[in-house]
Amino acid sequence: EMSASLVGSEMCIRDSDKTIKDMLAQRRQKAELDALSYRDFVMSNADYAALDRLLREKELEEMKLSFSGKSAPTSLKAELKRLRGQKSALEKELGINAERLLPRYFCSKCSDTGRYGGKICECAIRLREELLYSDSSFVCKGQQFSLSTETDEENNKAIEICRRFADAYPSTQILNIIIFGAVATGKTFLAGSICNRLAERGLSFCALTAFGLAREFLNEHTSPAAQRTGLSELTDAPLLVIDDLGSEPFYNNVSREYLFALLDERAVGKRGTVVTTNLSLAELCERYGERVFSRLADKSKGIFINLKGSDKRLNNKQGGRQ
Repeated sequence: EMSASLVGSEMCIRDSDKTIKDMLAQRRQKAELDALSYRDFVMSNADYAALDRLLREKELEEMKLSFSGKSAPTSLKAELKRLRGQKSALEKELGINAERLLPRYFCSKCSDTGRYGGKICECAIRLREELLYSDSSFVCKGQQFSLSTETDEENNKAIEICRRFADAYPSTQILNIIIFGAVATGKTFLAGSICNRLAERGLSFCALTAFGLAREFLNEHTSPAAQRTGLSELTDAPLLVIDDLGSEPFYNNVSREYLFALLDERAVGKRGTVVTTNLSLAELCERYGERVFSRLADKSKGIFINLKGSDKRLNNKQGGRQ
């Protein structure tokens, strides 16, 4: 019961049930409208329409007898067989595709309801994956805790902290995780692994880069008052994941103010936030101010993770040339 949609060009999986249900409803509606349209076309043939109406009347008669615990008489059974034969022959003569008279659902198992056998249907799971791993998101399938190649003991402890967080959220004392360290030490991998674990558990989240976040702030700030959303899609997301905070453009009267408002609103709502950054704690405070830093640095609700080591991407490239 899952969902996803986009904030700008960033992936934001939120309001999971509603989004997926809307997409499935569109599929279902299209299948049913197509069948209805084809049926209207077929029923424009008077002979076929009359035969179909008579057959339905006889089938209803048989159904009523069945509900009352009685068997249909031999004459009714014979009449039904004759009418069905006539209808089949007329369909062949007129070139009617009988299968198109019924809705042809995208998923034959759940009839595009998203539920099959009391569980989430595979088609709904595939929809979630398609949205989750769109090219516009920094989250990808390869970001899995189990796929980590980390060898540093301290970094592995950090990975375990994040794994336990992702396994238990939102039933965690910790709500916020700030992951910092040098370039390419695995911060985005770790944030993506948290997202993927939540997705596996059927939970919603919003994941976007700091650049996309800055764009959302600027759009909100410059939009007419009637068109402003209050950034509810960000404030209300069960978990917000911001990648590479500090790399985005800085807008006076926007960046600090909107980031504080966002973090403050999420803190009031007891909603978690995961942030990755190349900045040190001192640099975060200098760039965004003490109010923002106080929200990020609240040790009663969050934890700082410092990933150490050299550039893993560079090491991988060098290793490939050896």
